[in-house]
Amino acid sequence: MANYSFENDNRTTNGIVKKKKIPNFWCCISPKSDEEKQRKQINAKLKRDEKVDKATHRLLLLGAGESGKSTVVKQMKILHNPFTQQERVDKIPDIKRNIHDSLTKRRSNPPEAKLLNDAVSPYAVRTKHRAIAFNEEPRAT
Repeated sequence: MANYSFENDNRTTNGIVKKKKIPNFWCCISPKSDEEKQRKQINAKLKRDEKVDKATHRLLLLGAGESGKSTVVKQMKILHNPFTQQERVDKIPDIKRNIHDSLTKRRSNPPEAKLLNDAVSPYAVRTKHRAIAFNEEPRAT
């Protein structure tokens, strides 16, 4: 069998005369302790987290109330990170409530109820069911 040599910690070499023989320096190595294994796992996780943190882009949105800051964030989420199945399921009650509210308002306040007189508002646009004035105030609901 061939001779193999290994370099140990103090830069000296130990040879293996036969394939089944163990070099002298291997006898001194003890199995890793649980603390050392845990420390290595923690360090590896910290390195992974650091890579993720460096790859993360941060954006500070400043603006007055109701200026659309959260809308921008929601649009970015839709474009870059689509909703998960759980987020979709969580939105079902909101969608149903919005549909119910819209149908209720439509039924209690039909557009045919108040037609604007064209003489009253020269800036009115007639649609299929009602006239819409550009200067009219929104109706209270």
